[in-house]
Amino acid sequence: GTLTGERPRLRAPEILQALSGRAREALRLLVSRSLHPVAVSLREALGSAPAFLVDRATTLQETAGMGVEWVSERQEVWASGARCVGICCREHRS
Repeated sequence: GTLTGERPRLRAPEILQALSGRAREALRLLVSRSLHPVAVSLREALGSAPAFLVDRATTLQETAGMGVEWVSERQEVWASGARCVGICCREHRS
């Protein structure tokens, strides 16, 4: 796996404002529990996800070396990490 050293700094944190509101909230949730240095930097830039949202995120799954995935109540699969560049969303298929 890849080792991430010191906590990375976001070069252009303003780019987060270009995300749709839904994508920004999904990203906040995806990084809400992760201790990965990139997630910590994103969480600092985005602010913490609301507790009620984190509590409902029973399908939030982090896989070492792969990133984080969450299936929303709309059956959207949101992912961040090695599975996609940045944040991505697709329809959930059971």
